[in-house]
Amino acid sequence: MSHTDKILVVEDDDTLRLLTTKQLTRLGFPSDAVEDGSHALRKTAELTYRLILMDVQMPQIDGIEATIAIRQAEQANNRERVPIIAMTANPDRSLCLNADMDDFLFKPVMLPELEQLLKKWLSKEEKSESKVSSIGAALQSTAASHAGASVEDLPMKSIKPKFGFAASATQTTSSESSIDTESSLSAPAPEISSSASNNEPQEIIDASGSGPIIE
Repeated sequence: MSHTDKILVVEDDDTLRLLTTKQLTRLGFPSDAVEDGSHALRKTAELTYRLILMDVQMPQIDGIEATIAIRQAEQANNRERVPIIAMTANPDRSLCLNADMDDFLFKPVMLPELEQLLKKWLSKEEKSESKVSSIGAALQSTAASHAGASVEDLPMKSIKPKFGFAASATQTTSSESSIDTESSLSAPAPEISSSASNNEPQEIIDASGSGPIIE
């Protein structure tokens, strides 16, 4: 389904419908306008609007029935939820909210109130889109940074060693052992002091540096 930046105005009164569209134009929002719920259902089947301003009391299909039908179509077709704002003279707010409308405006709709409501709901839409874009950009950046990387380039925590320790640690231990062995073999033989008595224990310096050995 195609998306549009327009706001759909559903209002059966010609004067109020024209007034609302002019208010939206003044606030910088393009709009479509229809006179009842049946026309609204046809429009929402063709386009996904940014927001719908829905009159409650209308002939044929009223705003309550139209809203319920729109919500059912969104769920059945896995479409995103469009904010639906009731325009009503009825002070019973629960009537609108129980029909799964998101908010309401009392008629006659005043420009400051309309502007405040649009800022409230369209800013939520922009924040949601920004969050999704940020997550997508982070995933793309991560994928790009690892593309073509060798095993040596990857962080060690991302490599799971088979026996519970890293391969590089094993190589380091093996290398250090080899160096210690070579040092021990190439070290000069210890010298025994000539002044020492044959009956006294001789102190020999261990070539590995671990301390004296008494023999």
